[in-house]
Amino acid sequence: PEEINLVVPGADFGWPGCYGYQEAALNRGGTAALCAQTRAPVVLFSPQSTPTSIAISPWQPDTLLVALWIDKMVMRVSYELEGDNARGTAVPFITGFAAPQHLLVLPDQSLLVSDHADGTLYRITQP
Repeated sequence: PEEINLVVPGADFGWPGCYGYQEAALNRGGTAALCAQTRAPVVLFSPQSTPTSIAISPWQPDTLLVALWIDKMVMRVSYELEGDNARGTAVPFITGFAAPQHLLVLPDQSLLVSDHADGTLYRITQP
């Protein structure tokens, strides 16, 4: 699966022996014991969803917006920081794209989303 991680110095995210929520990749030397000692991701996306861009929401500073090319949508990831750990929840924010590629927050607090498949540029204002 695709994932977002909170990066901290010296952290072990498990690759290549572990993936997802500390699951062992048995064909790459992963074990349950090894994976239990790695950092779990903040949130997971479906396998091969192909995240292409990430931005901090201009409307909710504790929320990330993530363009998923193959899933044809922008996801909203709400997260909570707890010391040097974070937990998140991903839900669809905007669906119906052909291949969302880039996200850009503008100074006026709007969001630009480019759709690679048809060359369209969308401007999203506060929902």
